[in-house]
Amino acid sequence: MIQQMDQYISMQNESSSEISDIETRSPSHSFEDNLKYYSDIYEVLSKDQIKQEYEQLQKSNFVKNIIRSFYLFILESGDEIVIESMFENQEKGIIQIRKEFQTFTRQKKFNQSTLNSLINSKRFGKIFYYFLKYYIYDWVISRSVKDLKSHVIFITYLKKQLEQNIENQQFD
Repeated sequence: MIQQMDQYISMQNESSSEISDIETRSPSHSFEDNLKYYSDIYEVLSKDQIKQEYEQLQKSNFVKNIIRSFYLFILESGDEIVIESMFENQEKGIIQIRKEFQTFTRQKKFNQSTLNSLINSKRFGKIFYYFLKYYIYDWVISRSVKDLKSHVIFITYLKKQLEQNIENQQFD
């Protein structure tokens, strides 16, 4: 047991040192290059490693910002065909899906509790994952977020959470 604990601690120290080594290389100066730089760093981490990075973050408005951007994606500008095809009952059109999403988010604040509901939602979890995988960085670029590194860590953490739920079909 002690040997396993030592092994785990050693692995954690190695991964922290790897991240530090990567981060000491200076990123490029353009916002898009910095975004790619951070996403390349954090995408390769295991779920436990990214969770550790996430837990060290100073929490800010990024939870609210990401939920709001997903809300707008679904209700206004989303990839309608993909959203319709991912929905459980594929006979529902985008208008019905949007109504259900409005009902799902009605009277909810855009906070951690809503985020957890979204991650665990059988109806909207896969769509949220699709949004995070293919659209979120467009939003990050368009907003030129100030704390880019924290946003990338948080987005990567969310994607890994959702990947695990999708693999295990663990949705409410």
